[in-house]
Amino acid sequence: MPASSFWTAVTSHGLRLSPEERAVLSALHRRYRQLSWILARKHFLALLPTDTREGAQLYLVLGGRLVLDARVTAAADLVAAVAFVAERLANGHDATLERGDVAASTVLVAWLRDRRQEGLLLPFDTAEDLVGRLDELAVTLDDLCHCGSLPRIDGLV
Repeated sequence: MPASSFWTAVTSHGLRLSPEERAVLSALHRRYRQLSWILARKHFLALLPTDTREGAQLYLVLGGRLVLDARVTAAADLVAAVAFVAERLANGHDATLERGDVAASTVLVAWLRDRRQEGLLLPFDTAEDLVGRLDELAVTLDDLCHCGSLPRIDGLV
């Protein structure tokens, strides 16, 4: 049974589930949906925070293969990454994997494993899709670089 049919059966038949069980099933369904569109599209960008907050980690996947793993610190780095995508898509991204290449699934597993981290997972079909979202990428990069722990508010535990 496909996961979407299972989820429909669970939610529409009024199964008696505890809140914890519903939360687990909801999380599994969300992850299934994320993976299904990633696997169907095969091109995506992941922008994740670094431990030091002095930049963000950018992963670009084309055709299901990791083609760029870079630390970005400014919007200019994002523009360069989009130019890289445009060049790779124009000249073919089917290059043979080298020994040191990492499968895109490794990026997905790491990102999905620790959802406590903020970040952005963005599917795309063309470089123009990324150009249209450069503002969003730049804002996310800025948030990832400058957000730290929230200040303590007196009176709240």
